[in-house]
Amino acid sequence: MTGAPAAPGPPTLPAAAEAETLVARSRAVLDAHWQPEGYTVPNASVYPHQWLWDSCFHAIAWAAVGDADRAVAELTNVFAHQSFDGFVPHMTYWRAPDLHADFWGRRHTSCITQPPMYGHAIAELWRRGIEVPPDLIDAAEAGLRFHLERRPQIVHPWESGCDDSARWDRWCPGGWSPARWKAVKGELVAAIELDPWSEAAVGSSRFSVRSAGFDALVAFNAAELTLATGRPLDTEARRRELAARWDEERRTWADEPHGIVRTLDALLPVLVEPSSSPRVATVFADLADPRAYGTPFGPAGMHPREPAFEPGRYWRGTSWPQLTYLFWVAARQHAFDDEADALGARLVERMAATGFAEHWNPVTGAGLGAQPQSWGALVSAVLLPSPPVPAAALPAPPEPTPEAEPAPPADPATSVVTSVLAGAATDPIAALWAEHVGPAVTAVVPGTNCTAWWWDAVGGNDRRIHVALPGPDLFGLVEARLRAELPATVHGVPVALHESRRWLDDLLGVAVADDGSIADWLEVPWRRFDELAATVVLHDGDGHLTSARSVLAWYPDAVWRHVLACEWHGLASAEVDLGLAGRGDPRSARLAAAAVVDRLERIAFLMARVWPPALASRGRVFGQLRLAGALGPKLDAVLDLFDPSARQLAYCDAASLVARVGNELGLIAPIDPIPAPHPDHGFYVLGADRWAVALADSGGLAHLGWRGAPDQR
Repeated sequence: MTGAPAAPGPPTLPAAAEAETLVARSRAVLDAHWQPEGYTVPNASVYPHQWLWDSCFHAIAWAAVGDADRAVAELTNVFAHQSFDGFVPHMTYWRAPDLHADFWGRRHTSCITQPPMYGHAIAELWRRGIEVPPDLIDAAEAGLRFHLERRPQIVHPWESGCDDSARWDRWCPGGWSPARWKAVKGELVAAIELDPWSEAAVGSSRFSVRSAGFDALVAFNAAELTLATGRPLDTEARRRELAARWDEERRTWADEPHGIVRTLDALLPVLVEPSSSPRVATVFADLADPRAYGTPFGPAGMHPREPAFEPGRYWRGTSWPQLTYLFWVAARQHAFDDEADALGARLVERMAATGFAEHWNPVTGAGLGAQPQSWGALVSAVLLPSPPVPAAALPAPPEPTPEAEPAPPADPATSVVTSVLAGAATDPIAALWAEHVGPAVTAVVPGTNCTAWWWDAVGGNDRRIHVALPGPDLFGLVEARLRAELPATVHGVPVALHESRRWLDDLLGVAVADDGSIADWLEVPWRRFDELAATVVLHDGDGHLTSARSVLAWYPDAVWRHVLACEWHGLASAEVDLGLAGRGDPRSARLAAAAVVDRLERIAFLMARVWPPALASRGRVFGQLRLAGALGPKLDAVLDLFDPSARQLAYCDAASLVARVGNELGLIAPIDPIPAPHPDHGFYVLGADRWAVALADSGGLAHLGWRGAPDQR
């Protein structure tokens, strides 16, 4: 579109019929650019690959038009090539993995990132009632931690999303021009420092900037993810840094190293400002002021008084739909309702008028760049907004919802014992039971050696109907007659008689009670505790079994920390064995891989307060853990990969995830979960002994050394 259309009047959102048409057009644009691999290209001709922040905006738009499956798929593919340290590449070459591999120094993707808009995207899905898979949330959290904890700076102008912004002109010697800057951008890629293991950009010898806009989007997305999940990400340091970089005279935030060029993206910290801050009103005043960023067609990308301002030049002054959308979000958060309506109306009007242009001239309104561009479908989120969450009154994060234990299906053994206890009218066995035992009987059906016992076939080797009678006197009185007259099996399930307190001691192998010693707790195998936890109590006459099960449901805190410490200590040895075995024969490497997977799974069970089951049922029970969706594929990669470097990388990826979850337990001060080269051997390891020592010290049982539960010896 060219020419200078007449300036529109005061902005207003369209009527219902027109809005419905624009939502349908948004859906059509998204549909036209949807790829069978599960993502949306920005524009099939100009941008035929997947871009990070584009896809996040696409997910928001898919959710707004009512396609939850594509919204989730879009975000899932954002993380398809995430590194073990949390890094998320800004481009993915799905159909040409070697395209530009020499340029980026890695296959499949670029080595740089983009604004992590996935935190806001997940929050938008949550606000619309769309279920987000746990592994997707874990990936987003790891991506944000990469920026919050490991690499706060951007290492290339492309990472900001604002490629040709005048904020980067100082890095273009000889003065900025499109041709000169294009060459410099290539040189800046060559200057990037890659992590030798993850191949992620971790530094640069020529370009390292704390971008105000990028910093703000990291903090904003972390806050949004925290709001949606209730899992806090600490952004206070980032917010304090941004507050200190406000320039009152020029009414903008500054980059570091200190540089102020008044651009629209430099005002993005308004997303994380307190609503009481006077800077919020300043920003929205300047967005509407024609002497600043205000134009009849929406906010300009650069302040018109900047020498580099060119209203028709890419990132040198043009208006952008994704930035207009973000300021619309900020206005809603701060309850600047009139400003939000004006921004939303301008975005809708320009997308309708330009055919969903990539960006537009703020002076003439002419559409520029790729047309149509898929992120223009953000108009659907404006026309069908999710519930607003004002920044001044954000609700407290919800308490994590404990995983519900699936109810066991009807069990023939259970129904048999229930009928026996019901009365003597129709069953001579019940008459005998009632005569000699009455309500004092304790009847139980024990589980197998796994927590999901009810899935095993009735009559399996580990199934019994146990009748445990309280007290040796009563047991001695009726034992002989019950043994003589009760059938040996009921519906094929063996019947066993016990004295209840002795039965419990026999099961555990030691008399552990609430005042039991540490030595008692450390003498019981996990499978014994697991059997007790899986037992279904049908009737507990004196309450002894119920009380004991409550006490023995999990380790005392100090013992839990000690057993966890022992498992981390075992992993510390196993991860070194894995690296060394990679240099030897393949069979040793496979055994070493199995050993680290075993350790990581056991740590995952213990962290979740689940007794680690026997190997025969490990996979089935592991699948019930919240961590399984994210961790399972990583463990499979450790077992399946044959290349030593790839296998060690896969291990580091899995171990880093387990370590991050371990940090979140709050048992010890957080430890850096990023793998590093082994000081003697060079291959990467997590350094699992750091968690072992910290946990042992925290529980006060370090004097026990690394002697843990029987299963750990």
